[in-house]
Amino acid sequence: MARNAAQEMMEISREVFPDLLNETEASELLGVAVMTLRAWGSRKSGPPRIKIGRNTYYRKSSLISWVNSQEEKDKLPKKIHPLCRDTFDDY
Repeated sequence: MARNAAQEMMEISREVFPDLLNETEASELLGVAVMTLRAWGSRKSGPPRIKIGRNTYYRKSSLISWVNSQEEKDKLPKKIHPLCRDTFDDY
């Protein structure tokens, strides 16, 4: 199978930056679609990303930190819909 220039560059990048993941790898790690990552990026609401030309990369360590920052402890919705109130009676 012939390798293209992009594959060769990614291999070189991995040698220099072993922590970098491409969009597909990051989406698999997070369990979301690539399009979700792109939407988060355009809204600046997702994990930190690195743009190099047309390519987007994520540091694995940054993804882990971002996931940990998303944890919410004992936090209820600010406004509970009337039909859902009894769902939150135990809180």
